[in-house]
Amino acid sequence: MIDEEKYLLRSFVLYHLILLTIYILSVFTIFPIFIHLTRINRQKDRESSVFLITNHIYKITIYSQFLIVLCAISFLVLFFLAMCLNESEYAIITSIIRTITFYFVLITYNFMQFIIPIQNLLIFLLALQRCLIYFFADYEKYLVPSEKRFDCIIKWLYSISILGNLIYFIYWVKCMHQLFYSDETCDQQQVSITSSIIYIILDFLVMFSSIFYIFILVSVRNITRNASNFMKTRPEKVIIYQTLVLLFVKLLSIPTIFFFLHFLMNQDLQLNGFLNVVSKAESAL
Repeated sequence: MIDEEKYLLRSFVLYHLILLTIYILSVFTIFPIFIHLTRINRQKDRESSVFLITNHIYKITIYSQFLIVLCAISFLVLFFLAMCLNESEYAIITSIIRTITFYFVLITYNFMQFIIPIQNLLIFLLALQRCLIYFFADYEKYLVPSEKRFDCIIKWLYSISILGNLIYFIYWVKCMHQLFYSDETCDQQQVSITSSIIYIILDFLVMFSSIFYIFILVSVRNITRNASNFMKTRPEKVIIYQTLVLLFVKLLSIPTIFFFLHFLMNQDLQLNGFLNVVSKAESAL
């Protein structure tokens, strides 16, 4: 069973190191284009019925990308220190930097835990709202909330997300304390499964949201098929690219989802066994 744990851990780390490298490269290449296009179209977007959601997604995307990049760099620094700087002359400096980096990664990760679910939910709601407005334009005034109502909804969503993550974090700290400093056991499985299911549902909602864009795409193609300016504008291209990018990004998370599902559903791969593998890996370093 230890061999299976080691294989899962190594596969998990290797996959996410590759994914992390691809992600960092994409941030420095695609993300600046996203910011540039958003800014030059900002005035036009203000007149859009979905501006409240798109503007908020734009803001939290900037914050989240910045934090993720910092967290990724910190993780790489932590990994480098663990692998390369174990000499005695660097022991004190390495220990200090490692501790600071670890807590920074921990804080950033927990901060992202309540931002990303809201972002995923808003992406789904944006796709749903666009689809409903497109096919039911006469009911647009009922589908577009006022700025005051939207701000109230956002505050409630963040409050619920922060409260849920705070409860989970407190319970997790309690379990870690009992695991290392007492003989009591802590059943973290049910809480972990519940938390993971919520994140998995939100991820699948984002993937499911691409279906709404496909509906719009089919309609646009039918409408513009015989239009004289069809070959010049081809508005469905934007929808195709948007849908493909959305699906591609979220499909990359499927291996992570299967890993955690296998980990959480298998009694032999629960917290104690996983920590044993991690502690052995640290001692080997």
